[in-house]
Amino acid sequence: MSRAKKPAVGANVAKFCRESEAAAHNEAMAKKTVAIRAEAIWHERQGQLLISGRMAKDRQMDEMKEELACQRQELQIVRSQRLKELYAREAEQYELELNAIGLASASKLEDQF
Repeated sequence: MSRAKKPAVGANVAKFCRESEAAAHNEAMAKKTVAIRAEAIWHERQGQLLISGRMAKDRQMDEMKEELACQRQELQIVRSQRLKELYAREAEQYELELNAIGLASASKLEDQF
């Protein structure tokens, strides 16, 4: 019968030290992983905010452009209406001036016939 080889003195202590070092290393890696994950989530959120901010700005710019177009159209209508009124007043004034000197415009002559 052969004798079982006795473990070296301090082998258990060396094994415990190696396991402790491995556990410490694993714990440090887990902490790094948690920190990296938190940073990745932060960066992802910042990207989302940036995109949504750009979208909001684009939407706001579209609304402003639409509002300006409506204002231009309304201004064009008002200007056109005022010009028609001005031309009507000037035509009336012209008729009065012609009547004052005893003349008539062609439109008055056409109305008579």
